[in-house]
Amino acid sequence: MEFVLFNIGSMSFGIKLEDVLEIFNVSQIQHRFLFKDKDIDVVYLSVLFEMEDKNEYEGKNIIVSRINGVEKAVVVDSVFEIKRVESLQIKELPELIKTLVRVQCFWGVIRYGDKLSLLVDLNRLG
Repeated sequence: MEFVLFNIGSMSFGIKLEDVLEIFNVSQIQHRFLFKDKDIDVVYLSVLFEMEDKNEYEGKNIIVSRINGVEKAVVVDSVFEIKRVESLQIKELPELIKTLVRVQCFWGVIRYGDKLSLLVDLNRLG
């Protein structure tokens, strides 16, 4: 499996590469994003995950993805890697963490070296 790995603040996350249509560098973000002559909604993961956005005015990345059949622009601080991961490297989240997290879109975690990335299913964002 391949994942697009990205940061929001000091935390690392990943989504399946197959769910990604395109990745853009942007300097300014509005509430709508023009993608292939279509005006699409913008989703701020920092807001959904209730994380402080320390780089609010600096450049960001937009990951265009199809979420529940609708193209959306997902804003992240930075995309840093596209990584191939063996299924054995993907660990299920413990039940305790699943019950403590308000947003139910996390489905696993990958460890590579001394780093961890939470895996996000964008279709479960709600």
